[in-house]
Amino acid sequence: MLRYTALPATLLSVFSLLSPSSQAMLSGAQASDTNSAQAANPTQPMVEANASAGAVGAVLNPNNTAENRDDIARAMLELFERTGSGLRIRGLGRTRTELNGREIFTVPGGHALSWSDVSSVWMAGVDSYKSPDASMIEGGPGGTLNIRTLRPFDAKQNHTAYLAQISHNKLLAEYDPRVALLHSQRWQTDIGEFGALFNVLYDKDRYRTDKLTLQPFYVRPDLSSDASAPLTVPRGVAWKTSQGEHQQRTLSGVLQWQANSSLQFTWQSLLTHKNTEAWDFGYALQDTDTGLFPAEGTEFSVDQHGIFQSGELWSNSWRGELEGNGPRLNGTSHFADRASRTTENSLAFSYVPDERWAVMGDVQYLTAKTALFDFNVTTSSYVPSLSLDLTTLYPSIQYGGAQGRPTQSETFWNSAMDHWEDNHADMLSARIDFLYDIDGPFGLAALKFGGRRSAERVKLLNSGYNWGSLSDHWNAPLKMIADNHPEQAQLYQLNDFFDGRAEVDTAFYLAAPQLLRDQTLASSVLSEADGWHFDEYQDHDHSSIERNTNALYGMFMLDYSETPLGPMSGHLGLRMVESSVAADGYAEFKKLDVDAESLDPADLAFANGEFYSLSETAKTLNLLPSAYFQMDLAPALVGRVAASKTLSQPDISQLKPYGTVNAETETQEGLNGESQTLVKRWYGSAGNPALKPVKVKQYDASLEWQFSATGNVYSALFYKRLSDSHEKALALSEFTNNGETRDVEVERLSNAGDANIQGVEIGLQNTLGFLPGALSNIAWKTTFTKVSSRSTTVYAGEHLPLEGLSENNLAVSGTYQNQYFSTTFNYGWRSDYLLSAIDVDSNRSTWHKGYGRLDASLAVNVSKNSQLAFVVQNIGNKVYETERGPYQGSDGFIDPKRYDSSWTLHDPQWRLELRGTY
Repeated sequence: MLRYTALPATLLSVFSLLSPSSQAMLSGAQASDTNSAQAANPTQPMVEANASAGAVGAVLNPNNTAENRDDIARAMLELFERTGSGLRIRGLGRTRTELNGREIFTVPGGHALSWSDVSSVWMAGVDSYKSPDASMIEGGPGGTLNIRTLRPFDAKQNHTAYLAQISHNKLLAEYDPRVALLHSQRWQTDIGEFGALFNVLYDKDRYRTDKLTLQPFYVRPDLSSDASAPLTVPRGVAWKTSQGEHQQRTLSGVLQWQANSSLQFTWQSLLTHKNTEAWDFGYALQDTDTGLFPAEGTEFSVDQHGIFQSGELWSNSWRGELEGNGPRLNGTSHFADRASRTTENSLAFSYVPDERWAVMGDVQYLTAKTALFDFNVTTSSYVPSLSLDLTTLYPSIQYGGAQGRPTQSETFWNSAMDHWEDNHADMLSARIDFLYDIDGPFGLAALKFGGRRSAERVKLLNSGYNWGSLSDHWNAPLKMIADNHPEQAQLYQLNDFFDGRAEVDTAFYLAAPQLLRDQTLASSVLSEADGWHFDEYQDHDHSSIERNTNALYGMFMLDYSETPLGPMSGHLGLRMVESSVAADGYAEFKKLDVDAESLDPADLAFANGEFYSLSETAKTLNLLPSAYFQMDLAPALVGRVAASKTLSQPDISQLKPYGTVNAETETQEGLNGESQTLVKRWYGSAGNPALKPVKVKQYDASLEWQFSATGNVYSALFYKRLSDSHEKALALSEFTNNGETRDVEVERLSNAGDANIQGVEIGLQNTLGFLPGALSNIAWKTTFTKVSSRSTTVYAGEHLPLEGLSENNLAVSGTYQNQYFSTTFNYGWRSDYLLSAIDVDSNRSTWHKGYGRLDASLAVNVSKNSQLAFVVQNIGNKVYETERGPYQGSDGFIDPKRYDSSWTLHDPQWRLELRGTY
């Protein structure tokens, strides 16, 4: 909902009718509690919190505003790497995020304007919507969050705010700066009042993440003398460290002109550059499903269920003409360089011609582009032995060579793979809203109606992943590093790997960083006539997508001063949304890489290695009703009920048209003794420009008791039914090429059946002002949500829940504040959740184990207008763990167990920052 201070009193009251939103106040810890309580108070029926993001009194102003969830009513932090990437409402993911009420849009693989672009000095507030009204055309299945930024007219006088910060990352032992400056000015002229605001942000952030991974466990009857008691053994193990550096520069400006009490214009502009360099250095032992055995003269140690615990690994996989059967280690150096630029310009107006009518609208134009260079080089060595121990807290991995580690004479250049992207996008959108003050019979307070239109265009240039061999046992002779550019490799060791908590050997010869950075050098050193060489863009690497969306809506705002349940207000609405997609791309028919003389000529004609163009169109039309009522059951008791239907459009990158067709072949002996190769099946993958939006029918009921000026307790029940949800699925599709037609088993993102989410939410917040002395300065809040869900995916005989949803979610925060300092803590915990329904590589479900995270801060008031704060994130350096399982084999065998899969350690961080206003 929009707020216009120039509205006459009657229309202003109409604009401020309650909707099912929660307000966020970013002006200090206890102020946040007070404002959140007032937002729920029926005497404060504001749709949008008139929030200010003043630095003084702000207890926790973190690197990005997503982490300020202690100030956002009933929201929980969503993590990416070690920082907050968004917020979860009621523990539900897939939350739609808007910036100043407008859609966030970017090129696939690019940087979307969102939390990281809004510094704490620029933040005005965050609105959270659990059930949308008709004017909100789209909404995420989890809800909608609107990030609001400051405008000149938000402050009564000239305003300047600043932030200077230094951060330290424990694992990297590096210091990074972050600075932000905002200035806002207002002045009167003969043609009205003007306001101007500018905001600049520079942020450098380096990180490190260490990870241990077990490959899937397989049941191995061949390792046991007792067929009724087979062993279960992992297929391999991997360990790596990821390091990266983000540099971001954001410049924003706002101009406002209020010609008179009836007309106001606002122009906003935002430009952001983001450059990211990412490095991965890792090692992997991965063999075939049945390729790992105990070393000669040893046995695997297993538990009472026959599950591998420890042992020395040996391999019998084919080695060509090489001698020895030691396990093979692959070491990979990976480098990615991504540069993104996003700009947004918008012009908004509000016009109130009389006491009954108001008109509001805006136009937005956004452009985005990103370029990506992604390159990795793999080196390999056959080590004499590798021991794996899973009885310790984290896996222990030890290997050896002639010098205790593989030498350059024992390590060879194995493979290389490059990937390039150059993507561009733009979006032009417009909206218009009319409001008419009815003040009529039957409780009709106002009529609001309007329309939306957006046109998105995306052009993608994607080279695909160009893998090529440098040398291998099937591509002999091996190119040992000692004899082939030894200066382009270096002995790499993962210093203080896993913060010293895991006993892991990490010394291995990997490609040197300069080889990955310098494309000319890599090309001259690694390119092979019949192997790998850098890819070049081809015509079939191009694709484009256009999506146009039109919407109309209307809603009645209701206000009843007397009902059997007490005063009641709310709204009834309906919106119509039409969307059309036009997409162009290419499909590839992979060439059959077998003896052509033994194949059916028709199959050869079909799989001829050619590309052909694709052009697809799709259109959808949806009618979406909504209803909301609030009842003042008692002076401090509020009841709310809401029902609505909303939709969530696919990300435009999911509409990319492409297709690949491959053949699985088998060779059979003919009657005359000659072998014959047959195509066993055709399979592939494809995009889906016809992917429909996810539609959500949702119902909410809540009861809230405001027991003091700063305290309330509430409970809520909610139910959501998702239809046309997006899931990867296999289906037979008919493909025609070169005059031949085949049925192909295609994996694509498709619209699945219905899925259900239901849950209960309870919360309590209070400032303990009734306690004596300093204890009266304590404030705290807590929210607990219990959620259950059921998707359409059935695996191993059971329905899986929806991805990303924990059954139990808890958020707790506490603050203490006086005239000299303030301190706060935030703790969030969630139980296990499904990370991936069916992982493509392992054909298993992947689960993230439950975890909690604790952040805290201490802020000292240096002066009336400045504050020095110390902030610590990820206290305790939490390790995040995943599991895989169950497993269903093609023969019908089901292993119901979940097995440990990965352990990830993120870089904890502390920050020292000076912030203030004047």
